[in-house]
Parts: sequence; structure tokens; C-alpha cells
Amino acid sequence: MSPQNSLYRRAYRLLNKTTPLPIDCGSLCGRRCCHGDASKGMWLLPGEEEYLRSIGAGEQFAFLAGEGNQGCSTLVCNGHCSRSLRPFACRIFPLFPMVTTQPGRPLRLTLQYDPRSLAVCPIAAKGLGVTVSFRQHLRQATRLLLQDPEITAYLLQTTTFLEEINQLSALLLR
Repeated sequence: MSPQNSLYRRAYRLLNKTTPLPIDCGSLCGRRCCHGDASKGMWLLPGEEEYLRSIGAGEQFAFLAGEGNQGCSTLVCNGHCSRSLRPFACRIFPLFPMVTTQPGRPLRLTLQYDPRSLAVCPIAAKGLGVTVSFRQHLRQATRLLLQDPEITAYLLQTTTFLEEINQLSALLLR
């Protein structure tokens, strides 16, 4: 088993029983985040497709080549899955762990609404607060994953991408 697989197993375990709200948030929107199509889905982290396939998720999901995801795959769901097989992006939606760095300082981790969730998720669109427990578990899971240099590089690059989306949105809404 690859070192990444061990990190994913531990991170998933931290996020297994926590959700953004104390209620089934899918009841607010008809589970919109669970409905991809043949070309849309959730971005996977480096090595995550391999891990998901190793635990049997390849039978429930389709995996698309990762042209728009730094070479990583995108997972497409039919709207129904075993919660234990959900990828990291599904487990943390609508938040994203924004990772930044400054010379001579440790990595900085902040949890923010993923700007891509604003059109889909009422939690993000209405700025509903997610539970403290959810944030704590997400922070712990992300710190685990940051032990892998490839995942760290991915999170740094994706943070830059999401910050650019936020800046563009701010300019368009002026």
C-alpha cells in the first residue's frame, strides 16, 4: 500500500461521521452536490483515484482524466453512493482547505467556502455556519494529508486557482 493510501484512509476516517450541519444538508437543496454529469464531478487529490479503486469505489463511480485538475482525475457520481466511499472533496464540501506559504514561515491552513460551491450549495450561498466539529475534523484531516509533498503541492496550486476565482468574482460584482 502506498504512503498516500495510508493518509487517505486516516483522513477519511476522521471525516466519516461529521457533516457541515447538524441536519442532512442535502435536504436543503435536493442533494445538488451529488449530481454530476458525464463531464462534471469532484476533483480528486493526487493518488486518490488509486486509493478509491483499492477500496472498491471503482464500481460506483466513473473517473475522468484530469485535464482541468492539475493532471488528477475527476470523479463523477450518479447521485447515490456508499458514504464510506466518498472522495475527500465530497466529504469536505462546501469548504476547501486553503493552504498558503510565506518564506521562512510554516504552511498556513484556512478553511473557506469553495467559490465553486456558491452556485450549488445553499450553505455556501447563504453563508450558513458549518459546525465547529466539522471544521475541526477537516483541519485534522488536511494536516494529515499535508504530510505528503505531492498533496501539499496540489493544495497550494488549487488554493491559488480558487483565490483567482474569488478575485475575478469580486471584480465582476463591482
